[in-house]
Amino acid sequence: MAKFRTNLAEVSRLRGKGLVAFEVDGVLARMTKAQSRRALLDLDFGRQMRSIVTMAAMVAKHMRARVQAGRLASSWRGFRASGARFTVAGPYALTAGRAPGAGSSREWHAGQTNLFSNTGGMWKGLQARGSGRNSAIIDFRGTSLGGSGKPKKKGTKRQKSTRLNVRNQQKAGRIMHSLRVNVVQPTEAENIAMASAVAAQHHITLQASLGEQPPGTRAATGDARLHTLLMRRWVKR
Repeated sequence: MAKFRTNLAEVSRLRGKGLVAFEVDGVLARMTKAQSRRALLDLDFGRQMRSIVTMAAMVAKHMRARVQAGRLASSWRGFRASGARFTVAGPYALTAGRAPGAGSSREWHAGQTNLFSNTGGMWKGLQARGSGRNSAIIDFRGTSLGGSGKPKKKGTKRQKSTRLNVRNQQKAGRIMHSLRVNVVQPTEAENIAMASAVAAQHHITLQASLGEQPPGTRAATGDARLHTLLMRRWVKR
């Protein structure tokens, strides 16, 4: 089985190295080493970057639920459910609740309910990490069981092609390369919802600086569910 640190364990490890790290709704959020050092010296920068990676983590969780429910940001025709035979690694199949051994693509994908989430291992590594001066990246950390690995035989050195564990970043890359699907690509509606929340926050900050009452609740813009979440939990009044 893959050795994977929980978010809380990873937060503790990163903090031990002097990095700013925390958890948001089950998603790891962190700054880089350079950002963390600057955050100690520049409180405004620290607050800004914390806000940015917090939003990214909230959006990441929202996107995970959307993708697993089968709604992608890009067009996709679905898996080619052919009768071609292939073998799925036993530990991976068992973790996914399927019978190990050879089978066809049609058999493997039949009845699949969680898109790109056979075992959920990749999504456990979902994270939001700071990038540059004012942005964040949503990607994956850690490793999890792969579908094509083979157990190492006693007395033999495990080769790259027989490793059971695969980097979660590599799993997402394989999906992108083979299926042209970016699982962490936001929809246009999600982009609009984020932009609307940022605009609302700036509006509130401006009103406060002018000594005026903060504006009332804004109508949902873009992805209504995400916009409501950000307005309720990210925007500070």
